[in-house]
Amino acid sequence: MTSWTRKIRRAQRGNAMIEFVLVLPLLLVLLLGAIDWGFYFMIREAVINATREGARVGSVATSSAAATTDAKTAVRNYLSNAFGTTYSNAATDARLVVGPTTVAGSPAVSVQLLNYPVVPGRPTTSITGFGAFTRVPTTITSQSQMRLESP
Repeated sequence: MTSWTRKIRRAQRGNAMIEFVLVLPLLLVLLLGAIDWGFYFMIREAVINATREGARVGSVATSSAAATTDAKTAVRNYLSNAFGTTYSNAATDARLVVGPTTVAGSPAVSVQLLNYPVVPGRPTTSITGFGAFTRVPTTITSQSQMRLESP
């Protein structure tokens, strides 16, 4: 090889390194954002399913008082089984509202889980540390209603 072709190859290797250094921060932000948002959506689906399970359990209760306690217990049990006691205790910290309502004129039970923290015990939702860049919401609110089953 001539010295000219060696210089060109050396310059091309340097260009690849410079391009990698310029693109790496963008790739990292995208990767860490995908991890943070994926974690958020996982928690969100569990919260939605927990309120749905609470409404389902409350809808088959024998009385409205039993519906309230059964629904609250079902929500906490669902979150505890899905993620552990930290998330179950977070349901206590969040506002869990269970009460009678009507759906299309029929008596129903309503379960609301308001301002449930995405990461209990932490003010941020970022598990990667890039919360300022990923803009993941810090709380989740979910509501489910089901008609009461007639005995």
